[in-house]
Amino acid sequence: YGLPEDKFILAAFHRIEKINPKVLDVWSEILIKLDNSILWIQEPSYIAKENLLNEFHERGIQKDKIYFAKKTKNLSDHLLRHKLADVFADTFFYSSHSTGIMALWSGLPIVTIKGLNFASRVIPSLLHNLLLSDLIANDDKEYITIITKLYNNRELLENLKDKLRIQKE
Repeated sequence: YGLPEDKFILAAFHRIEKINPKVLDVWSEILIKLDNSILWIQEPSYIAKENLLNEFHERGIQKDKIYFAKKTKNLSDHLLRHKLADVFADTFFYSSHSTGIMALWSGLPIVTIKGLNFASRVIPSLLHNLLLSDLIANDDKEYITIITKLYNNRELLENLKDKLRIQKE
């Protein structure tokens, strides 16, 4: 997949329309704060990809921090590649739905923000039911704090992945 082996990989395989300016702001803050991190995004159309890279550049993020996941031929290949990431970075106002379910099924912890509407509460509801409420933030600052904690504590991250594997069974 062309990913660096020595980086903390934040996966974000969302539809492009879920990535709004607030999400870009928060993800950029994380990429700046966590020097050894990269963001792995589902590859959109050429124009959308260029726009995303420009938006990140305006926020101080260089191209080498952003990787694009090509569309896979088979769902099984898409599910397998989740294992290469460390954390799934959810979008907010409109959280992941089926994308998040696939990440959790693959054993990839999701960090999310609990919102006020149904569209923003799908993943928080799933995490709560999986006894992973510590991954649910109340705001963007807490979202950054949770991801930073996982970045700094790989043992905690592995324990969460183990917990997801057990919950899946």
